[in-house]
Amino acid sequence: MFLETKRLLIRDLTYQDLDALYDYAKRPMIGPMAGWKPHQNKSESKLVLEWMIKSKEVYAITPKETNQLIGTIGLHVRKKEHELLQIREVGYALSNDYWGVGIMPEAVHAILKYGFEMIQLKKIIVGHITSNLQSKRVIEKCGFIHTHHEYRDHLGEQKVIQMYALERETYGKNISI
Repeated sequence: MFLETKRLLIRDLTYQDLDALYDYAKRPMIGPMAGWKPHQNKSESKLVLEWMIKSKEVYAITPKETNQLIGTIGLHVRKKEHELLQIREVGYALSNDYWGVGIMPEAVHAILKYGFEMIQLKKIIVGHITSNLQSKRVIEKCGFIHTHHEYRDHLGEQKVIQMYALERETYGKNISI
C-alpha cells in the first residue's frame, strides 16, 4: 500500500523501520496513550514490527523528505462481524517529536480516503481512552461522530474508551483539516 499526502508518505512497513520504531516506541508518553507499554528493548520492537508486517493492517507514516518512520496507522479488524460488515477500526501512534503540527489528522484523512474509496468500507470506527485529549482532537478534526463508550483492557486494567464512527455516506462532510 502506498498513499501520498501534502507532507507524508504512508507505506507498507519494512524491517528497515526497526530502529525508528524502537526510538519512539520506547518513550514513556507514546504507548500508554494507545494502550501498550513502552518497548523495553529493540527485540520487543522487532516482534511488534514482525506482527504488524504480517497483519497487513498497519502502515508506516513517514515525512516525504526523509521516508523515515515517525509513526504508524492501521485499519484493523477487531471483531469477526466487522470484517463481514465491512467495518475497520483506525489505530495510530506518532512520535511525540511530531505532535501538534497536524501530522496525524493528515494521516487519518489519507487512511479514511483509502478505506472508503479504495477498499469500499462501509464504516470506520476509532476510539480513545478518556484521558487522551490529543487523540480526541484528531478524531473530531477528521469528522468522526461520537457513538458510545465501551470498556477495554488498557495496560492490564479495564478502562473507558470513547468510541466514534464515520459512515461512507457522511465521509468528507465534517472534516476540518
